Amino acid sequence: MKIERSDLKLGLRTILMSQEQHVEEILEQHGMANCNPTKTPMENNIQLFILNKAKIDITEYQRCISSLMYLIICI
Repeated sequence: MKIERSDLKLGLRTILMSQEQHVEEILEQHGMANCNPTKTPMENNIQLFILNKAKIDITEYQRCISSLMYLIICI
């Protein structure tokens, strides 16, 4: 967590807190550090296929979701 204090000489009394480093670590852990942000997660009207078996590691998925939930709740 990054914490910055405002300049008291200017009469401002604020503290800024940032979790930017934590977000970058989460993205790095899940192989998403070089991804580009987008406004929509996928194309409109895309046809999705039903999978018979999950192709992901459930434990890894749960870790990723819990990390994101922490950011949503604690920031």
